[in-house]
Amino acid sequence: MNLRGFFIIFYCIGIILIVACSSQVPNLQSNSWKRHFVYAKAQLDSNNVKEALPHLEKSYAILRKSNNPANKNLGEVAELLATTYVENKERKKAIDCYSTALEYYEISNKIGDPRYSRLLYLHGLNYRYIGDYEKAIDTYKKRLKVIESTDGKETDDYATTLNAISIAYRRFGKYSEAVVYNKQSINIIKSIYGENSTEHLKKLNSLSKIYWSLGKYNEGFAMQEDLLSRYPKQVRDTSYNYASAIFTMSLLYNGTNQYQNEI
Repeated sequence: MNLRGFFIIFYCIGIILIVACSSQVPNLQSNSWKRHFVYAKAQLDSNNVKEALPHLEKSYAILRKSNNPANKNLGEVAELLATTYVENKERKKAIDCYSTALEYYEISNKIGDPRYSRLLYLHGLNYRYIGDYEKAIDTYKKRLKVIESTDGKETDDYATTLNAISIAYRRFGKYSEAVVYNKQSINIIKSIYGENSTEHLKKLNSLSKIYWSLGKYNEGFAMQEDLLSRYPKQVRDTSYNYASAIFTMSLLYNGTNQYQNEI
């Protein structure tokens, strides 16, 4: 057998050993964070969340005992566990994991890493979904500062975060604040994509909904009539965004007791 044949055999044996190790169920009493983590990742790759979760939790618990928030492994495990909790609709459990993952980047002086910014967004989104709007807003504002320092204000990420703050304020019932942040987002989106872009029209529709909530129907009507006219006729029958804008117009009609027009 030549050297190439030996190499192929050696390679195949290595792959078999890796698969065997990752598929072997670690005892939950085991204190090897890596064994639990590798096994959990293999299970997640097979969409077996129920089997993966306890091993991911065990891996996280072991690393937390080291009391070293700058541990890269802890940050990685915390991020994956947070994501898994969210996908498993256990959002409150994800809070601590997101905080731990973010702390790793902060202590390690890696706040310029795009993953840190992304984690801040997901952390804020998680707070918003569980109804903690104050913490969602604080987290989003923290992300704004990060984006401003790394990429500047005239970016899609910055506009997206402004819009996220606007949504959180709206859910919180603070509509005036929601208008301020929504308008800032609109101006950036307009400069990036153009005034007739789908992204710009979507943001205008969101602002009209806030006007409806505030009872500022005249401002809402003016905006909706303008943005509806901007949609090309050939897409109106199939566009979800156009249908959403029509629905917002019906809310405005309802708010002004124009029931026939609402229909």
